[in-house]
Amino acid sequence: MDLNLDYLSHLLSLNESELYNHIFQEIKPNFYLDDMYLYLHKDDNLPCLVAHIDTFFSVKPTKENLVIENGILYNRIGGLGADDRAGVYALLELKDLPYNLLFTNYEETGRNGVKRAIQDIKDVLSKNTCFIEIDRKGTGHYVDYVGAEDEFLDIFNKIGLHKERGSNSDITDLSSELSIASVNLACGYHNPHTDEEYLNIKELQVVIDLLKDPSLIQEVSKRQFRTR
Repeated sequence: MDLNLDYLSHLLSLNESELYNHIFQEIKPNFYLDDMYLYLHKDDNLPCLVAHIDTFFSVKPTKENLVIENGILYNRIGGLGADDRAGVYALLELKDLPYNLLFTNYEETGRNGVKRAIQDIKDVLSKNTCFIEIDRKGTGHYVDYVGAEDEFLDIFNKIGLHKERGSNSDITDLSSELSIASVNLACGYHNPHTDEEYLNIKELQVVIDLLKDPSLIQEVSKRQFRTR
């Protein structure tokens, strides 16, 4: 299935407050704190998808300045913000599947959104089988920041992803505090935090299709995976 470029462009153009309100209407979260996080807990013992709504850029692209050429999306006059609006788009595309959903704010400035979520709703977050973040540059790999058990990482190794090193993201805090395994999946944006940032549409769609796969959902739902 092809990406909905109009919808993706709309998400890229919204400021954080506008996007928070849009997500609220789309997922009807049962746990939330204005400006900090939104969490939809459908059931215990489900995997949780994670994305952050803030971007590195204070000025968001206008739809008129977004350009798509040969499957590459970029902003003609500044930063794109696909880090992490690509992840937000993916979670909204996957919202009807058996995943819990966590959207955070302020990942780019200290991860205060996820830290507040852990403070507020640690017990319910602890009911997830794992955390899968969609907030990694490039394609074809994942990052394990804290050290997940091998059986969990093998799920992603077996579908052809390879492990790379990374510094941190929201799942760093989630795994560190809850001792639940996590990975951050590469989702097709490149050159983040620069005016040369771009998004490869096909690479984002690959990750969405991967997470739609019933066999993958079954694997990451079968039990709670822990950190080592």
